Amino acid sequence: MKKYWKLSIPVAFLLGIASSGAIAWDGCWFCEQQYRQCVRNGGDIEQCWIDREECYAMNGCMAP
Repeated sequence: MKKYWKLSIPVAFLLGIASSGAIAWDGCWFCEQQYRQCVRNGGDIEQCWIDREECYAMNGCMAP
C-alpha cells in the first residue's frame, strides 16, 4: 500500500497543476485541436490557420 500511496502523490500533483495553473495551456491545446479538426474536415487550410492564430491571440498563446 505504501508504494501505491507514493505513486499517487505525483500523479495528483500533476493533475492539480494541469487543472488549475495551466488554463492558458488548455486554451492553446484547444486551438491546436480546432485547427487540426478544421484541416481534417477539408476546410481551407489558410482560413484554418488564420482562425488558429486568432484563437492563440485570444488565449494569450505563442504559436509554436
